[in-house]
Amino acid sequence: MFIASNTFFVPEILTLEGDDPRIVIDIKPVSSWSGRSTTLVEGNLIRQIRTHLHPDTKKLRIVLDLNPSENYFINQIYYEKKHIYCIEVR
Repeated sequence: MFIASNTFFVPEILTLEGDDPRIVIDIKPVSSWSGRSTTLVEGNLIRQIRTHLHPDTKKLRIVLDLNPSENYFINQIYYEKKHIYCIEVR
């Protein structure tokens, strides 16, 4: 998955394990978001992607809902000159 922006940003990442594993990505400040609130992926590792912009804090939260029966490895890459953040889940 990748996130493109028009400015430099440093996301906050949180991983939650257990029966409902998730990767939570918070990006701020974000002034607007017109993307989907839910995208079904139904992959081997990622089941769906959820997003929500909190207008009062200007924080965009992206949640990757993971398949609880799989093990996974997370790798982050940031292409600073192009303002593209990538997260690899395998």
